[in-house]
Amino acid sequence: MSDDKHNILITAISLFKKYGLQGVTMNDVAQQLGISKKTLYVYFSSKEALLCGSVQLFINQMNLTIEDIVTSHEHPIQKILKISIKLLAEFSSMDSVYFYTLNKTYPKVIQLIESFRNEFINTHLQPLFIAAYEQKCFSKDVDIDLFMKIRFLKIDQHYFELKTVAPDIVLKECFYHLVAYQLIGICTSTFQNTCKEFIEESYLNYYKN
Repeated sequence: MSDDKHNILITAISLFKKYGLQGVTMNDVAQQLGISKKTLYVYFSSKEALLCGSVQLFINQMNLTIEDIVTSHEHPIQKILKISIKLLAEFSSMDSVYFYTLNKTYPKVIQLIESFRNEFINTHLQPLFIAAYEQKCFSKDVDIDLFMKIRFLKIDQHYFELKTVAPDIVLKECFYHLVAYQLIGICTSTFQNTCKEFIEESYLNYYKN
């Protein structure tokens, strides 16, 4: 990817996060970059193409972040928590109506997001849950695959739905209600206190970094 194209995408991501998908035009992006709209169209033929490129870059960046966490030497539960709070923090910087706008207007972008969701679950999250299960962190009657699909497959959707009913909710409350309490609920009684320590540690470390 050329530097010019990369700079366009970085600028577009910033504007989409701040003003929402409907609140940003191709002209807005061009003005922010100090280029003509004609030049912008050389790189991206439409707003949907620009949005697809922006989402793909965001996904690539998140995959690198997740990969760094997954390959660390921490406990599987710590990795799950760290990944979760990173994702939620990214969602918290986005306009709250983004998800609904995507569903109605940009089906190609939804396909990219669906692909990322499946990769996130199958490639990154599932091995961590299996490792934690094998270490007897979870109750033996828990269906790990079902739990992941319910709680994590559409964590972005869960976040924005929560923000709709509780618009003033902060990141910590989102993290605890969408992720932390759910994990505690499936832990064995002997592991619950350790899980709680990991949760508090993950949240505090996020703000330290």
